Amino acid sequence: MARMMAARVDRRAARLRRAEGLRSPPGGRRTVGMSEAEHEPVEVRAPEGARLMEIDWSDGTTSLLPHRVLRAFCPCAVCQGHAGPVRWVEGTDALPPEAFELKELGLSGQYALRMGWGDGHATGIYRFAYLRDLGGLRELDDDTLKGTTFGR
Repeated sequence: MARMMAARVDRRAARLRRAEGLRSPPGGRRTVGMSEAEHEPVEVRAPEGARLMEIDWSDGTTSLLPHRVLRAFCPCAVCQGHAGPVRWVEGTDALPPEAFELKELGLSGQYALRMGWGDGHATGIYRFAYLRDLGGLRELDDDTLKGTTFGR
C-alpha cells in the first residue's frame, strides 16, 4: 500500500484573507488573482510517488495540482525574488525528476501549506487561496502556463 502524505485542516483555524485586487501586467499576459471567495481546504492528499496533489475544499470542489505546476510556481523568495508578480520559474523544465517528487507536506500556520521537494528545495509557503488558484491552471498548455502570473 502506498504511503500517503495528508494534511487535515481545521476549518475554524483556516480562515483565509481575501486578496487585495488583481494586477494586469503589460504585454497581455494572463494574470490570476487570489480567489474571490474564502475557501478552506478540508483534506490534502499527495500519495507517495504520485505527480499530483488533490485538495478537497469546504465548498465541495476538488483541486488537482500537478507537482510540476506547484514547483514551477513556487512562491518563495529564492524562486520569485522579493517583489513583482509570481510567475513560472525559469529553468523548471531542466530540473531533474526528483525535483518534482513531493517529500514533505505540512501546515504553515493557519493559512498555508509548506512543501519539501526531492531535490531539497523546501522554502515555498503556498497560501490556501494561492493553491485554489493554481488548481485552475491544470488544463492550460505550456505556453499559456509560462505566461501566467499571479499578483502578490
